[in-house]
Amino acid sequence: MIPFQDLLAAYSQGLFPMGQSDHDTRFDWFRPTNRGILPLDVFHIPRRLRRRVRSGHYTASLNSDFNFVIQNCARREDTWINRTIINSYLNLHRRGFAHSIESREDGRIIGGLYGVAFGGVFFGESMFS
Repeated sequence: MIPFQDLLAAYSQGLFPMGQSDHDTRFDWFRPTNRGILPLDVFHIPRRLRRRVRSGHYTASLNSDFNFVIQNCARREDTWINRTIINSYLNLHRRGFAHSIESREDGRIIGGLYGVAFGGVFFGESMFS
């Protein structure tokens, strides 16, 4: 497991860990040259999506099942989310730095996102649907 202090220090420098594969516990540190940024003050939700969300079939929750979300993010044929990454982010979650957002249809989780929040920024790491 990566110590939570090391993870937070890395994030503050623009680094994040990425596992070698799901069958390997090793990881490397990555610093992408470009990061996607969603400025929330000008974020646009299309009218059709807004209508669909308001239909009442969908709900969103925060941190209701972090473990389920990260496990499902890792459930792919080829993934960078290995046991070291999962345990490290579960530890960050227990300490209040990692969060999940769950999307539900008729009460059942149909998608989710997890990431790290600190210093007024949320770093989205992975998602599934």
